[in-house]
Amino acid sequence: MESMQHSVLGVLFCAKVPNFRLITTQKLKKTMQNNRLKKKIYEKIVSGDLDSVIAKIRQIEKKETLDWNLMYWAGLCFYLKKDLDLAQYYFEKSIRAGESKNQFVATVYSALGIVQQEKGEFIESIKLLKKSISLREQSTTSDYYLIGDEDLQSIHHRLATTYSLQAEKERDKERKMELDSLALDHFFQALKLEGYDLEGEVPKILNRISQSPDGQKLFEKGNVETIVLNKLRYESSRFILFMSNFATQFYKIGEVEEAIKWMEIAIGYIDKDHEQWISLNKELEQMKREQE
Repeated sequence: MESMQHSVLGVLFCAKVPNFRLITTQKLKKTMQNNRLKKKIYEKIVSGDLDSVIAKIRQIEKKETLDWNLMYWAGLCFYLKKDLDLAQYYFEKSIRAGESKNQFVATVYSALGIVQQEKGEFIESIKLLKKSISLREQSTTSDYYLIGDEDLQSIHHRLATTYSLQAEKERDKERKMELDSLALDHFFQALKLEGYDLEGEVPKILNRISQSPDGQKLFEKGNVETIVLNKLRYESSRFILFMSNFATQFYKIGEVEEAIKWMEIAIGYIDKDHEQWISLNKELEQMKREQE
């Protein structure tokens, strides 16, 4: 009898435990298929085939619940097609689906913040962009395909712009001043982070120069580090843009002298052949007229 009980319990136990190897293989196979599919969709977005991507994602959506990454892509496609309502719909679904991957979802928060900014919903945009910054400041690595992802300085710049736009709508003088001050702070954060990134590139470039046949001759000519950094600043449209917007924000709050100083610094990094030369010099002339 005891032997029989053990036998029955053994059968029941085996019946309850699934074939782990089989499940693992199936799960791995499905994951690989999903990754191949996502790679194809990713490539189509990069190539600009947005309608095809939307059709494919909607086809998948009819059969199963989309993961947060696909919802984000759907929102991105609709945003690029300037259907802001559908972009918002999919970005919001993506955030809800991806909360457990909060650092990755920082990308979606910023995308939704940009949509809200373009819809004129500045208060909601500010809240979303601040959330994105908060999540991005947590270090992480990602295996996801994050098309359209913006770095931390870009989000600071977006947030600064939104604060400035909201300030223009504000009737209360104290609140208006507060919003403009916040805009100034985030323009500075964007500029500072962009500057740090450029400075981080200098040692890599110096190392390549030192290994080149004529590298040593270049080092003998002077401060190669400064030359390299200034060249990076010249070529970085964002660095010049961030600095000029920082200057413009000073001008907006009535700090004309400070505005002129920063605009002249920005112009000092470029020349007449630079795409921003004419526009920045026009802004500088306007600032100087205000000062007279």
